Amino acid sequence: MGRDKALVVVDGVAMGARMVDTLRLAGCDPVVLVGGEPGLLHGLGAAVVADMAPGEGPLGGVVTALDGFAPIADHVIVVSCDMPFLTAADLAPLVARAEVAGVDVVVGRSSRQQPLCAVWSTGAAGRVRAAFESGTRSILGVIDELETEDVRVSMQAVRNINTLDDLDQ
Repeated sequence: MGRDKALVVVDGVAMGARMVDTLRLAGCDPVVLVGGEPGLLHGLGAAVVADMAPGEGPLGGVVTALDGFAPIADHVIVVSCDMPFLTAADLAPLVARAEVAGVDVVVGRSSRQQPLCAVWSTGAAGRVRAAFESGTRSILGVIDELETEDVRVSMQAVRNINTLDDLDQ
């Protein structure tokens, strides 16, 4: 898109701010944005931490989140800011399943797995980091090596805004 997607406005609200609100409504505390320019993202209502591997794709952000929260949480919800229609109600079944399933990651699934709509066990942090450090950049590739469970989410909930055409629609 040529700019930070977290700052793209959908229905009058920046996508990053929408996701911060969604995560808070889902019970997340704290909510942390990983990556991006902290000075620009400061106004979205959450702390911003540097991605451990900027420019290396979203798996680096997942590793950053897992490593950052491993000392204080059993699970981390990882969602992409470019899904502005995702709601706390959409996340609730993933969170509920993660609390009892005992798997490494509970992944939202519409017509396919949505790895940036998932609840990750911080117990998997070392294995995810090791895969990343060995050169893996595919989140789906890492998920294939972990114990996972899929939970159904609607296509609308995980609809991405990746281009200006997506934004216009």
